[in-house]
Amino acid sequence: MILLVLLAHIPLVYASVDHVVLDYLRKFTISYIPLLMPAFFVLTGYCSSFNKSFKEIFISSFRTIALPGITFTIFFFLLKMRFNAESLSTLMNAVFIKGGNFWFLPALFVGRLLFWFVHHYTKGIPYYLCLCLSFFIGLILYNLSPGIEFWRMYHGMMLMPFIGLGSHLKKIGYQFNHFWTIFILYALTFGLVIFLSSKNNIDADSNYAIPYIAGKITNMNPITIIPFLLLSVSGSLMIVALCKYISPCPLLEYFGRNSLTIYCLQGYALHVVFLCSVGFLSHHTPIIIVFFIILLGYLLSIVACSAVAYVVNTKYLRFMIGKF
Repeated sequence: MILLVLLAHIPLVYASVDHVVLDYLRKFTISYIPLLMPAFFVLTGYCSSFNKSFKEIFISSFRTIALPGITFTIFFFLLKMRFNAESLSTLMNAVFIKGGNFWFLPALFVGRLLFWFVHHYTKGIPYYLCLCLSFFIGLILYNLSPGIEFWRMYHGMMLMPFIGLGSHLKKIGYQFNHFWTIFILYALTFGLVIFLSSKNNIDADSNYAIPYIAGKITNMNPITIIPFLLLSVSGSLMIVALCKYISPCPLLEYFGRNSLTIYCLQGYALHVVFLCSVGFLSHHTPIIIVFFIILLGYLLSIVACSAVAYVVNTKYLRFMIGKF
């Protein structure tokens, strides 16, 4: 899934380039963006055990999730100081207020802690009610808050129910079968969103008002909330079910083990590739050349992130990713 995240960021990095190849890439990535972040949270709930003390879950979550985001924030801040006049207050704000410059990690950290309380102190109807309320309260606070979101807590509140979904699927022994049934549900829901967009005179430039949660919570309103929940739940189940059809591959397993490190690095890697390639791109550049440049940049970014992940896992740098 981390490879899909990297692919989805390419149109953002190349936003200033007007070309048909990037237009089609934007339309392709918007088709799976609604399921990306919920799928990560579903997998977290499915693969994690919350039958621990709060101290244990806090320490393990901070060490393996929050700390990598903070250490990479500090690392890139020090790197930028070589080229720009960055103030120390900028770093303090990024670390203590935002929880780092990588929104997904503090949101996941907050989501895990919130779910621990729901898991330990509620059962039955109150349990499911807390999961639902967390999503809607997080959305309301996000829309009402004009200031900085402390440690991405609103994102964490909205995505926490997906941890609950993953935990429930683990409890009932769900095997992530019926891929095509889930795929059809996802496709029908996606088509419904496009239909609702066209009925409300929303054009293609607004991505058909596809609702999704990323650094910014986008196109989330009373009309799109239910489709978003259907897209995110069915999409999460679909992508995990699809993984069952993929044969064991050491390279993909390496990407999986180093997902958080690659996530922290990929934005910077793509920007370097963009700076090196933007001079060759214009509206009139032949399609095959643009396709080759984008593909090469994508592959080089993967290689660069994987290489740095390998270095970070060495004896004296493992502390950056919480491995002591």
